[in-house]
Amino acid sequence: MIKLLIAEEEPIVAERLEFISKSVDNKLKIDIIYNFADVLKYAILDDYDIFCLDTKFKGTSGFEIAKKIRDMAKYKLTPIIFIAESLKDEDKITAFEEIHCYDYIVKPFTDERLKKPLYEIICNKIKKNGKNEYLDLVDRGCSYHINQNDIVYIEIQNKKLVITTVKKKIVLHTYTLHNILNKLTSNFVQCHKSYAVNLNYIKRIEPEGNVISLECTDSIIPIGRKYKKNLKEKICRPY
Repeated sequence: MIKLLIAEEEPIVAERLEFISKSVDNKLKIDIIYNFADVLKYAILDDYDIFCLDTKFKGTSGFEIAKKIRDMAKYKLTPIIFIAESLKDEDKITAFEEIHCYDYIVKPFTDERLKKPLYEIICNKIKKNGKNEYLDLVDRGCSYHINQNDIVYIEIQNKKLVITTVKKKIVLHTYTLHNILNKLTSNFVQCHKSYAVNLNYIKRIEPEGNVISLECTDSIIPIGRKYKKNLKEKICRPY
């Protein structure tokens, strides 16, 4: 499970950041912190994968908090996203050159502006841990140990579940698409009542917006109307 710490003094802003983050990955574990002291306490007690910090805190700044986070060995390379009132040259130097933040977002911002870096960070985290992301299934006496990074897409075909990987197709008789999606990482998204795709293999959404072209296969995957919005949010880019 990927863990995100949001440090923001304004509850309304904090709730919006949480809502946007959950729309990118509803499996995220999110802690919202409203004061400086608790940020460091939580950072010490837990292991976070992402920090989203406001640059202004009562009595201090998000930059000072970030520097203290960076002083902890386990967070030397952890992505930090700053949420700021403005982008001053001196703040930009501090954020990018001293703290090495992942992104710096200026208020007011759109949902898409925050979704983009979050999506990139989450995908990179999944890829980094990919060697341990296996799908273990048993179907009619046969066992399958499938690397999730190798799965291109999944479909329901003639009441059977078919998993298409970069090397082969696996036909299962006792699983539903819903069953499988609950076992997969957040890098998979359902795009149709009978299809789910691995976001890493999406080559393009066709201009009419109703089908997906994927890497490693000539198959064209349909997009159902009710799944279109969620797919667009997961991809975090217009189509």
